[in-house]
Amino acid sequence: MPTGQIWARFSQRRPRKSFVKGAPHSKVRQYNMGTDKRFEIEVELVCEEGVQERDNAIEASRQAANKYLEKTLVDNYFFQVVSYPHGVVREHAALGVAGADRISKGMKLAFGKPKGRLARLRSGDAVFRARLLRKDLPVLKEALRRARCKLSGKF
Repeated sequence: MPTGQIWARFSQRRPRKSFVKGAPHSKVRQYNMGTDKRFEIEVELVCEEGVQERDNAIEASRQAANKYLEKTLVDNYFFQVVSYPHGVVREHAALGVAGADRISKGMKLAFGKPKGRLARLRSGDAVFRARLLRKDLPVLKEALRRARCKLSGKF
């Protein structure tokens, strides 16, 4: 995974000073699910190695885990998305067909247009956090397994 600070600045007061203009919104719709109260245990899904996760992958895994928890535990849990997709994915839309060199601009202005968002995770960073009763731990393990299937990298 690349090191250093990501090059994505959004200025609220002076939008013309922004590095990225017209960045798309995050696809993650909800960050806190369930009932926010005291529970017996807290569990986190943690990265084993650095990875860049797309926002739509985080949202798909959130939906998979939350749907299973909601169906099984009703309101006896609290589930939270910890990582926020700050980074911007850019794409240089070059044509890949015969004769495209006359239409496309090649590597000139190849910085790309914003196409999506991503979260940069280092090893040890948490993606999800859940709180629940001790007796419901096997249910949470299954929910996190379903969420892990939708994410890339080692968790």
